[in-house]
Amino acid sequence: MSKRMITGNQLNNSLYTGEYRDIVSNNIEIGQGMGFLDSCIIDQHFIRRMRMNRLISVSIENRGFQCIGIDESTAIIVKNDSAMVSGISQVIVLESNSEKKIQKHLLDNQNLLLYVYLPGEKFRIK
Repeated sequence: MSKRMITGNQLNNSLYTGEYRDIVSNNIEIGQGMGFLDSCIIDQHFIRRMRMNRLISVSIENRGFQCIGIDESTAIIVKNDSAMVSGISQVIVLESNSEKKIQKHLLDNQNLLLYVYLPGEKFRIK
């Protein structure tokens, strides 16, 4: 999908539990994706598997990227610079527009934008 994808590995926790309890720096591994979208980072199975903390961390550490959480049984259909939500659940989009702050590995951001889109709704892809 996107050029940069979340692998699921936590760099600060070698034992995979599927839980992302913290919003901390240098924890979420980003790998090479298929490259269909250059300015986005995609997360999958998003709402059902409660991955918000993971996407918040990625958004804060990757300012300027749209971070898109797509839930199970849901997709986005991209045409030019527009995406339409298709399926039975929502899509979450996060955008960080300010510098990150780090205090003892904890991340801070004062201007994180959050959008929730329903099936049939469209949003702009950067």
